[in-house]
Amino acid sequence: MAMRSVVMIGFAIIFTLLSAVSSLKASGFPKQPGEVTLILNHYRYLASRFWDNDLNLQRYGSDGSYRSATTKLFVEAGIDGNLTLFGSVPYATAVYEDAFSRADTRSFTDAEVGARYRIRRGPDAAYHLSIQGMVLVPLYRDGLNPVPGYRKPGLDARIMLAGGYELAGRPAFYSADTGFRLYPGSDILQWVYTLAGGLTLAPQWQLLYELSGTASRSSGNVFTPENILLNTDFFSHKAGIGLMWKPVEQFGVIGTFYTDYAGRQSALGRAFNLSLLVFI
Repeated sequence: MAMRSVVMIGFAIIFTLLSAVSSLKASGFPKQPGEVTLILNHYRYLASRFWDNDLNLQRYGSDGSYRSATTKLFVEAGIDGNLTLFGSVPYATAVYEDAFSRADTRSFTDAEVGARYRIRRGPDAAYHLSIQGMVLVPLYRDGLNPVPGYRKPGLDARIMLAGGYELAGRPAFYSADTGFRLYPGSDILQWVYTLAGGLTLAPQWQLLYELSGTASRSSGNVFTPENILLNTDFFSHKAGIGLMWKPVEQFGVIGTFYTDYAGRQSALGRAFNLSLLVFI
């Protein structure tokens, strides 16, 4: 088989896999008509330090630490060659603990419902330019401390660019998105971005890498490091590296490690993400 054919087959495999995780980490790859993907995603996070308003790195007092675990069920369906619909329901636990006290929370958080539409396709699918809109629906119960989110309805709009190329004779991909998130009824405005890429290592294995971040502005913020997800005036950047394994056509696994590397009024933590993918 010619090298170009091998590379194009590799691109097709990557596009199929990356379109499946487009909501977990936004991707501009479209899904084909009638394709449905189910994803069970589990994300664990641990932090014992944080950046203050002056960008100084500090430890939580009294040997404190913040940790959380979020399990998300996600479904995505291709309507036609351009339109993709998706939705998800997450359940989270959050714990802040130090030498003298412990506070823990268990609750559903923000359900997501959205659509992604490809507005331009490059020659031979060299790139895909898409727009995405998403509604966040709060499902929190009352009396939570720490609170794993804002407990407000939200709107998210992004523009996405994705495509494939050849790197050292192997199929590779890139995916970039940026946009804004707001919460009606408040002055919270957030800029979000994701820069992701991947390289085929073997027929069933892909190396994944990612940079992502959020910059949030609000006039009414009160910074409480022990309740870090209530913060509305901050910036945070993280990096991730992982592997994707697809042993059979209908099933895949993604494992990714993350670390925060820069921030203001945000935690410095480490995270691990595991996703199980089923293609229908």
